[in-house]
Amino acid sequence: MKEVGVKIWLVFAGCFCTGLLLFTLLYTGLGNSQPTVVPQQAEGSISEVAAAVSPSIVGINNFQQQGDVYDQISVESTGSGVIIDSEGHIVTNNHVIKGADRITVTLADGNEKEAQLIGADPQTDLALIKIQVDGKLSPIIFGDSEQLVVGQQVVAIGNPLGLRFARSVTAGIVSGLNRLLATEEGSAFRLIQTDAAINP
Repeated sequence: MKEVGVKIWLVFAGCFCTGLLLFTLLYTGLGNSQPTVVPQQAEGSISEVAAAVSPSIVGINNFQQQGDVYDQISVESTGSGVIIDSEGHIVTNNHVIKGADRITVTLADGNEKEAQLIGADPQTDLALIKIQVDGKLSPIIFGDSEQLVVGQQVVAIGNPLGLRFARSVTAGIVSGLNRLLATEEGSAFRLIQTDAAINP
């Protein structure tokens, strides 16, 4: 059995939640080039985490034409993504952009951009898209998953039911580390378990 993803830098709930996405970004990794674990009482408040991370969270629209040549209908679905660099690269879930004829991204300021699919991995349910940059973006600052401890507070931010509920925030704790999840294809993933749900 092949094992993948031993080091997890970013955890996504979208693999398990309709609508997506950003599962866990810890305040211990915000604003520090070398994040360290801090006592829970010294962690930033949930509101501080949300304020720091939300500008990096984007809405994603997937537009498809379905049906045959004589009877086509336009279908639109939505999800979330996170800006990972200043060049316009965005990580999302594969199921969010799967089958898209056209992808658009709605930034935190409301601006909408056309996006190009760079690559996708159905097995991990992750995808990389890119937008053209004509202004300043707010890339996420990565934390180090190896610094996590069970019981540490986590915050989930995403679009559970489309852009009407953009940047919904929920909180929970790290319930377990290195949870091994096997797939039907014979691969296995070491995951971080949390109880932070993406709710509208």
